Amino acid sequence: MPSEDEILTNLIETFGKKWTIISSSLAEHGWQRNERQCQNRWRTLSKNNKPWTSVEDNSLSMLVEKWGTKWQKIATELEGNDRSGDECSDRWKAIDPKLNKGAFSEEEDASLRDLVQRFGRQWKIIAEQLVGRGRSDNQCKGRWRTMQPSPKLKQPKLTLPQPQLPVPLPKLTLIPPGVTRDKDYDQNTIVV
Repeated sequence: MPSEDEILTNLIETFGKKWTIISSSLAEHGWQRNERQCQNRWRTLSKNNKPWTSVEDNSLSMLVEKWGTKWQKIATELEGNDRSGDECSDRWKAIDPKLNKGAFSEEEDASLRDLVQRFGRQWKIIAEQLVGRGRSDNQCKGRWRTMQPSPKLKQPKLTLPQPQLPVPLPKLTLIPPGVTRDKDYDQNTIVV
């Protein structure tokens, strides 16, 4: 009996990326999956670990000019149509000609510190506000992490000797003259 992944692959070859049809066809084989689950599983199975080609890069550039950052729309129109919206977004962050890929300047570092203090870790907002601009949210996040002190290596704890506590002094009680020690006074009482 073929696995669910094999059936999914065959259905995509037959119907393309028509997720409603694929979902109902999977149900006929005994697997209850909605359209989104089918789509996500296919993305995982077809995750492109192959490098982007110059044709794909050029196509991506033209589609970004046309659609802006509508990554799902771009992914469906991209040459070959086997890249996800997330892959298109990540690739654009690598090839965007407007991005500064050089080292961060001292001015950018100071601006980054100020923006993180104001906006927390909202990297997209920080990238848009950063002095000099031309940095992606991932670049800002990566730079911020390198600016943080690295966690110190765990060193074995030293066991220090416990300080010696002073010996408690006996309780001093003044006993009136003529009264001798009796049961009202314990053995640590000193008669003065």
